[in-house]
Amino acid sequence: EGSDRINIEIPGVSDANAILEELGKPGSLEFQLEDGTVVVDGSQVISAEAGVQQDELKNNENVVQLSFDSEGAAAFAEATEKLQAYIEKANKDELGTDTLDYYAEKCRIGENMLQATEKVTFIDSFVVNKNEFLQSFHVGTSCGSINFYENIFPTDQKASDDLKRTTIYLNEFQDNLIYSYPDKNGYNRLVTRNKVGDNWSKSSTLEELSDQNGNQGYPYLLSDGTTLYYASEGENSLGGYDIYLTRYNTETKKYLKPENIGMPFNSPANDYLYAIDEENNLGWFVSDRYQPEGKVCIYVFIPTSSRDIYIINEDNVEQVIDAARLKSIKQTQKNTSQLSDARTKLQQMMLTSKDIDAPNNQIGIKFYVANGITYSDINQFKSYKAKEIASQLIQLEDQRSQLIISLRKNRLEYGRGNTSVQTEILKQEKSLEQLDVAIQTLENNIRKEEQTQLKIN
Repeated sequence: EGSDRINIEIPGVSDANAILEELGKPGSLEFQLEDGTVVVDGSQVISAEAGVQQDELKNNENVVQLSFDSEGAAAFAEATEKLQAYIEKANKDELGTDTLDYYAEKCRIGENMLQATEKVTFIDSFVVNKNEFLQSFHVGTSCGSINFYENIFPTDQKASDDLKRTTIYLNEFQDNLIYSYPDKNGYNRLVTRNKVGDNWSKSSTLEELSDQNGNQGYPYLLSDGTTLYYASEGENSLGGYDIYLTRYNTETKKYLKPENIGMPFNSPANDYLYAIDEENNLGWFVSDRYQPEGKVCIYVFIPTSSRDIYIINEDNVEQVIDAARLKSIKQTQKNTSQLSDARTKLQQMMLTSKDIDAPNNQIGIKFYVANGITYSDINQFKSYKAKEIASQLIQLEDQRSQLIISLRKNRLEYGRGNTSVQTEILKQEKSLEQLDVAIQTLENNIRKEEQTQLKIN
């Protein structure tokens, strides 16, 4: 009677008398498997207490805490193990054995790479937008150049947006290039083209490197003309793009089987462009590890002539893992003298590096003024005199680049037995020495004028 009432509903039962009849029956408790088999029943419950616990979101929820006798506890534990096995099997069926095998293989690759982690000294790193990273990527003029497809072939109206921003390696002589181009199956494959006269040949796919599934790209060829680095999503990749090394066989006219260069250069993330500036003994590579979408990190390191790896033992496991993951470049900086020399070279490289995306009617540069001050545009100079000298410097750098290309061609001819170029080589070498002195003088004068204007001691 009164307003206080209890509302009782039994699924499947709508008749009030039937409900009353059910309420009159003794209660029972059973734990059943999916097939209906009773595992534990109420007779094996010693006690039942109401309680409160928090869920994953820290919300309180009401629970009943049950205590079983020894027979019931053993049966409940067995049923729990069967349930866990069922869940694991369901997860495995959902992922599929192919997916699990894929991840198992990646773990095996990672373990093998860790055992051969290379000792590398990194001197600097900086984060940039992925679609602009080439503007911060600098190599010596004698090492060839890296550019975007749209800058090499600006009149190609059929080029897709992706192809336009594909990176191209152009050799020092500017008569051979390597880049990636989609094949009939939609995979980006490395192709090469040669310049004959004023025209470029049709692209030729490097078929010997196309036996891996996944895309290829970001090529870089050393000055020896045979050692090629590139990125690939191949079967031996740890994750995403990995960096690979291959060499050209002059007898077979084909590249050899590529090798994954391992850690710390490769990771489960995407590791892109790897280049060695032999002129300045600096190495560069790009990775999106630890970076948000749309950003990449450019790492600068000191290349070595031989591969020196860590020997893992129980005392240095964590150190090697940190080195493999590139957790901290500071931890790699052991040789202070070597580090200082490399940093000086890097600063010099930053002095007059052209911006590859600068319009033809503008001058794009990178100029190191002082610690923490680097200009990316000639108009950033505060000193009018410094700006004027910077314009002269850029002209001399252009002359030097063209001179080096011509000199290397003549040296190549001389090496093939053409002695008629000997006099020209001597003249060019003398001119190069004079240009180097003039460039160094202009650089010092620019820095002096700008630092004076900025009142930097």
